[in-house]
Amino acid sequence: MKRSLTIGFVVLLVALLGAGVLAAEPIRVGVLVPQTGAFAGLGADGVEGVKLAFEEINYEIAGRPVQLFFEDTAADPTLAVQKTQRLVEREKVQLILGPLSGGSGLAVKEFAPRVPDVTIIVAGSASEDITMRGVYPNVFRSSYSGAQVMFDLGRYAYEELGLRRIATLGEDYAFPHTQIGGFIAAFLLAGGEVAERFWVPMGTTDFSSIFPRIPRDIDAMVVTLGGTDAINFLQQFDEYGLRDEITIIAGSTTVDATILETAGHLVEG
Repeated sequence: MKRSLTIGFVVLLVALLGAGVLAAEPIRVGVLVPQTGAFAGLGADGVEGVKLAFEEINYEIAGRPVQLFFEDTAADPTLAVQKTQRLVEREKVQLILGPLSGGSGLAVKEFAPRVPDVTIIVAGSASEDITMRGVYPNVFRSSYSGAQVMFDLGRYAYEELGLRRIATLGEDYAFPHTQIGGFIAAFLLAGGEVAERFWVPMGTTDFSSIFPRIPRDIDAMVVTLGGTDAINFLQQFDEYGLRDEITIIAGSTTVDATILETAGHLVEG
């Protein structure tokens, strides 16, 4: 949920809420972000990005003041739904931005029919099924989908990088599944082979049990971890002596700016 996306939110807000309503009535906007847990760093970026976008327009749309209400989802789908309900019932929001994680996005999407008068703009969650299947009229997406950026990467890895045999690693929830799925779909169609797939819970701090099981005859490992999971993995991968032995092909969250700030030296090159 970066600044470039939040500028798009403002445009959508004008279209959805700016016309034909009393100018004095405030636009109440709820924002779902993970402020605790493995994705807290990404959530902090989301908070600042949303604030920055509205500061640029002086918290006003079509003559109406904008009020923001932030809720912490902790990247937990059940909590995301609870916080959505809270925003609607207690804060009386007309529009909701977020959430970030794939599982939370799917959960909020499935909750949407219960609040048909509230517009939900999925502003970070990249699960395919939010807008690909079972679409609801009050749910929109301003973010990309998880597989969208990985199809070309899978084809590029085979055709341009010459990779033929890979292993994969990701957190066991919706977004990494779509990222790995998009990469593998293109990679296999090009003629590649997947030697092993590893899935870990979100919030994993110790990856030592995985390292001995990584096949040593692979050309690269596709990694789709995010937040502190990615940082922990990259640091331990280096400490285990695998950094110079196995090439990493990173998903979008694994080389997010928040990760590079802390562990960028581990993925140079």
